[in-house]
Amino acid sequence: MLPIPMSSNTHVPAYLDAGLAELPIIDLMRIGTQPNVEEWLDGETWKQATDSAVEVGKDKLKGAGAAISSGAQAAAEAVGEGISAVEQALSRLTQHRR
Repeated sequence: MLPIPMSSNTHVPAYLDAGLAELPIIDLMRIGTQPNVEEWLDGETWKQATDSAVEVGKDKLKGAGAAISSGAQAAAEAVGEGISAVEQALSRLTQHRR
C-alpha cells in the first residue's frame, strides 16, 4: 500500500475508508513521517494529521477493548471448565466412600 499523503486535499474520512485505521502501528508511523518539512508548515497538514490520529486512535482502542473482553471471556470459560472438571472428579471420589 502506498503512503497516504497527509497534505493532499483528501479529507480524513477518505483516509479511513481506505483502511488507515486497520494498518499496523509501524505503518502508521511510516505514514506520519512521509510529509516533507515544508508540508508540516501548512496548518492543513497538522489538522488532517491530528484528525486522522484521533479517529485511528479511537478505532485502535475499540479493537483493544474487544480483544481484552474476548480474552477475559475465554479465561472465564476455561476457569469454569476447570472447576467443573474438579467437581466431577470430587463427586466420583466421594461416591466410593458412600
